[in-house]
Amino acid sequence: MEVASDQSRNAVGEGRHVETSLPTEWMGLVFTRNAQSADDEKLREALALSIDRESMNSVLLQGGGEPAGSLLPDWMTGYAFLFPVGADLARARQLRTEAHQAPSWTLGYDTGDPLARIIGERIALNARDAGLTLQPTNSATVDVQLVRLQLASLDPRLALTTLAALLGMPKPKLDDDTVENLYSAESALLQSEQIIPLMHLRIAVVTSPRVKGWRQDQNGDWPLQDVWLDREKP
Repeated sequence: MEVASDQSRNAVGEGRHVETSLPTEWMGLVFTRNAQSADDEKLREALALSIDRESMNSVLLQGGGEPAGSLLPDWMTGYAFLFPVGADLARARQLRTEAHQAPSWTLGYDTGDPLARIIGERIALNARDAGLTLQPTNSATVDVQLVRLQLASLDPRLALTTLAALLGMPKPKLDDDTVENLYSAESALLQSEQIIPLMHLRIAVVTSPRVKGWRQDQNGDWPLQDVWLDREKP
């Protein structure tokens, strides 16, 4: 069975057999409207800089993901490390001070997802340290939405195009098959100030000792054609 990203380390500690995929699930913040002013853009950048992704991954996720400043993971593109993921609270506070007014934002998340709840609460605490107000809520109408999406393909061009569509972003301009063009297309999406990447999560699966022939693909799919169950020992 599948286990939450933050529970896989506990399962291993209990002696269970756990297999994990490459980080193939994107988690991030999506603003529900476009930035309306230069101050709006500064506040969104301040929010991005306030978030401590490293601590979030090591403490809340128990190492079940990788901090992300990009849409696509580094194992897929080789350039994701170029997008910064580190928190810079001093710079975040400076941007907050430069903005004339800072509205109180509401943060929506899937209330049926315990991981989304604790991540949302941690983001709100980080934002407060930068002088921003971000209130987690289960209301249907919010300013920012915490989103989790599985990458649609191991092909980076298809994965980026599909992810952009699901996030309500413009279709990326992919003119050729070069890595440089892919990087430019992804950079353009990130510069919109519409999204804040947070994590790429692994898919973890716990199997019984009776399950034989099991394997999990890199993207988390379960090829079941070779799986069989051993008999229980008397």
